[in-house]
Amino acid sequence: MSHAERLAQTILPTHDWATALQRQLGHRVQRGIALSHYSSIGIGGPATLFGRASTSDELAQMILLGQRDRVEMLILDDGRRLLVGDWGFEGFAIRLEGQLNSLKPVAGGLAAGGACTVGRVLEACLAARIDCSPFADLQGQIGAALLRADPLKKDRMSVLIVGVEFVDWEGRKRTVTALQDLPDEVAAITRVMLRGPAILNADDIADRIEARRLLLQSRTPRYQHLGAALRLSDGSSAASAVLQVGLAGLSMGQVGIPKARPDTIVNLGGATAREVLDLVDCVAARLYGRLGVVLDPDLRIVGSL
Repeated sequence: MSHAERLAQTILPTHDWATALQRQLGHRVQRGIALSHYSSIGIGGPATLFGRASTSDELAQMILLGQRDRVEMLILDDGRRLLVGDWGFEGFAIRLEGQLNSLKPVAGGLAAGGACTVGRVLEACLAARIDCSPFADLQGQIGAALLRADPLKKDRMSVLIVGVEFVDWEGRKRTVTALQDLPDEVAAITRVMLRGPAILNADDIADRIEARRLLLQSRTPRYQHLGAALRLSDGSSAASAVLQVGLAGLSMGQVGIPKARPDTIVNLGGATAREVLDLVDCVAARLYGRLGVVLDPDLRIVGSL
C-alpha cells in the first residue's frame, strides 16, 4: 500500500452516511438546508442532511437508518429554545410534515398530528365542542409542547388525552394512554388522541380562546426569538430576576433581551449563535453576582459554533 493510500485511510470517512441515506430515502432528504429557517430565533447553518417525514413509518425508518450509521439526529419541532451553530449541524435533521401535521375527527374526539400548532388544535376542539381549556397556556406545536410540559400541567391535561402515539430513538412506534407514561427516550410525538368533556357554553370557550390569542400576541416579541429559554436552576422563569438586576432591554451585538419578555433573547438582525451564548453568559454572571441565583437556560444547542 502506498503512502498516499495509507494517508487517505486516516483522513477520509470509511462510510459516507449522507450519500447512503440519500440513496435509500430519495426525494425525502436534501443536503445543505439552512436550519435558521426552522429555529424560532432564525439562527443556524446548514444540516449535512435534512429529511421530511410525512408519516410515523417514514419517521421511524429515518431514525432506524440514522441509528444504524450512528449519526447525530435532530427532530425539528417548532424551533423554540433551539440554538443551531453558525457553521451548521453535522448530522441528520428531520422535520415532521404531512399526516404528522394533520387534524381529523375520530369517534367521539379528535386525532391531532404532533406537528399541529396548539392554536389549530384549540380551534378544532372548539368546533368539535370539546372543552380544551387545559391546553390554553401551551405554545408551539402540540407534540413539542406536551413533551416540554411539567408534571403538574400533564396532570391537568390528562382529562383530555386518551392516547399518545410516538416514535422512540430506537425507531419503534409506540403508544401510551397517558402523558405521564411517556418514557424518556421519545424522539417525537406523532399523534395525540383527544376526547375531553363536552362544552357547555361554546361562547365562553370561544371568548377564552380569543383572549389567549390576544395575550400571546401581546407577549410575542417583534423580532425572532428563542422562546422562554431563560430559566433558573429551580425551573422557574428568570424574567423577574432579569428585571430586578436591570438587564431587560439590554442588547449586545445583534441580540437583546426585550423589556416585555425578559425571559427570552431576540435576534435584532443577522445575529450569531456565539452572540446568543455571550449574552446568556452575561445574564448568568449578573444574576449570580447580584442575587446569588443560578441561571439554567432551557436551550438545545447543536452544531458547530
